[in-house]
Amino acid sequence: MLIAVSAVSQEFDYFKEFDYENFTPDDFQKFYGLVENGKITREKLNGMCEKRPLGFTVEAKDVVPETSSAILYYNVSKQHGAIDGRAFRSRYFNASLGEWTGAVFKPICPGLYVFSLDFMAHALDELENDVSMHLMLRRRDSARPGKNVATASAASFPGRGTGYTSVVLLLGTGDEVSTFYELPNPRKTSHLESVRLSVYKIDHLEELVQDLDLNAREEDLSALNASSGAQDKKTVDE
Repeated sequence: MLIAVSAVSQEFDYFKEFDYENFTPDDFQKFYGLVENGKITREKLNGMCEKRPLGFTVEAKDVVPETSSAILYYNVSKQHGAIDGRAFRSRYFNASLGEWTGAVFKPICPGLYVFSLDFMAHALDELENDVSMHLMLRRRDSARPGKNVATASAASFPGRGTGYTSVVLLLGTGDEVSTFYELPNPRKTSHLESVRLSVYKIDHLEELVQDLDLNAREEDLSALNASSGAQDKKTVDE
């Protein structure tokens, strides 16, 4: 027991190192110094991405659904940081530069990524169908929210139910992954008590690297935030 407590303590001490390690002006210069005429060439982007690890977990709590289906906004993490205390735009392995919108992961660096999703929902009454959470993959230049690539379901119940799923995906620059909930009856489902999504890049794939147009990416992010970023921010306490 003492060994377990010691290990947990050491883990929290480890994460404390990340608390204030946000990007500095020098870190931003290393990225924007690669830009020429509004773009980063494939060669320069590959040089940056092949050395860059990435992994983070985001969380939503006490989400009160107003519709039977929609993209989930992670109201705990929002756009601020991972649940272990690392700010986004951290020097240490985290999403940055618009890669996480609060609802959608849109990687700059292509690669092989692992996604893990688990959730708990609370239903007031017996439901005719399962409560489901879908991981949606949208390829660059295709329609949003994309196609379902993995589903976590909580069986029909009154009371609490849980679901879990994981998937490995090949992602290119500009692809998107979001969480889409599906409820058989929002009036009988009181709320989504907790949802956690973990994302880890496990391999760099040079063949998927393309030139990065920052102006086009910024326009795409603005459209994405307008369409999905404000959904489901309502919580039990509001």
